[in-house]
Amino acid sequence: MSRHSPFVIVLSEGDRAELVRRAGSYSEPYAVVVRAKIVLLAADGLENVEIAARVGVCVDVVSKWRKRFCQNRIGGLADRKRVGRRRVFAASAVAEIKAMACEPPTCRGAPLSRWSSKELADQAVAESVVASVSASSVRRWPPDSRPHSRARFRRAFAHQHLCPRPMKTICPGRSPPAAVLHRRVYTKHRRPQGQSDR
Repeated sequence: MSRHSPFVIVLSEGDRAELVRRAGSYSEPYAVVVRAKIVLLAADGLENVEIAARVGVCVDVVSKWRKRFCQNRIGGLADRKRVGRRRVFAASAVAEIKAMACEPPTCRGAPLSRWSSKELADQAVAESVVASVSASSVRRWPPDSRPHSRARFRRAFAHQHLCPRPMKTICPGRSPPAAVLHRRVYTKHRRPQGQSDR
């Protein structure tokens, strides 16, 4: 048996109008819509268990947003500022180091054929992009900044297009736009009937 929530919600006309707008919105983020529905159902007198079942969330989520609305009204439904470690490097510094990684080292006067994480970090410090950065920090940034991974992708892409599988071209229907367009279907190599796998 579920117990009643100690947070009873009574809505003013303005709050109800705003919550109804949010609950029916197609442009608001999904979380905002769910929170508005939770508060509206709570204001109608439903218990947390029933609200959770209707909205499709767990009971703890319903309890959390009911309590926040009771304490701070509409403002309580907004996301709070998240705690966590602050960014060590500015986005502009990270972008500049990524741009540096996309250039050959010879453009920067480095006698290398390609960058390693350590050499890229050292070059960023030498050019005063950052005061200090470790090789592991540079390595953790997305792989699109490392030219050797892009080269590996380019080789795989070229191989795929130089060695295509046999194809058949099918012309679907005879409607005017479809008469010009063709759809390609990849076929598997089929062994002629009567031949064994040996």
